[in-house]
Amino acid sequence: MKVFLRVWILLSCALLPAGAVRVADTIGDAAVRQAAIACVLSGRKADVEQISMSVPEALAALKAGKADLALIRKCELPAARQEDGKIYAIETAMVSVHRDNPRNSCSSQELAEIFSGWKKSWVTLNGESFRIHLMRQMPDSVPVRLFCRKILKQRTLAAAFERQDFMEILRLVSVNRHAAALTARPDMEIPTDIKVISVDGVYPSLDHLRAGTYPLCERRMVLSGRRLSSEAEAFLSFILSGDMAVILAEEGLLQP
Repeated sequence: MKVFLRVWILLSCALLPAGAVRVADTIGDAAVRQAAIACVLSGRKADVEQISMSVPEALAALKAGKADLALIRKCELPAARQEDGKIYAIETAMVSVHRDNPRNSCSSQELAEIFSGWKKSWVTLNGESFRIHLMRQMPDSVPVRLFCRKILKQRTLAAAFERQDFMEILRLVSVNRHAAALTARPDMEIPTDIKVISVDGVYPSLDHLRAGTYPLCERRMVLSGRRLSSEAEAFLSFILSGDMAVILAEEGLLQP
């Protein structure tokens, strides 16, 4: 079904006239790149030029009219500018264990020790002497990069079972009582044999993710220039629309 949808969108885009939208990207947002390929907006195709910039460069480009839109994580925006844009995506990292694991919560420090390999067994965490079976998405995935930025920092990831598909990892956790998995949070019902643990006492509910109170989340914002072309307005509308949800999910992101 996804393949058919992509083919239909690409064929539809190919038949439409092009506009030009300049996007200052401080994130390296693959989902927006996919949206640029896939969007069918207001009866025309948006020709998007996505340019990598630092946050100060992106804000300056918006002010000077050299960029139509800017993609910036909210936490990286100056406090005075954090209400200027709109949240279009939420990065998440979820830690899960088997439902029979007595552990319900971990601190950031404990997670750093677990996924760096310093803590190798559950003995100091829940009293069991079994070795922790580490699982995670690939190192270049959104949740793993987020976890490294916010939790591991200078530490190195320990060896672990890796897969890109987080649902495959969760299925394995559901049959492995000693697993600890690092994945994105799926925007769907979590398997019943999985227990999602809290981080620093905060559970990754949608409310906590939207509010930014869960430690392993970051909100991506889109800011716009003062005068937008019709193409830029259409592309911005698509990024904020429900049609963007599928593209975000494929990149391990949630729609706010």
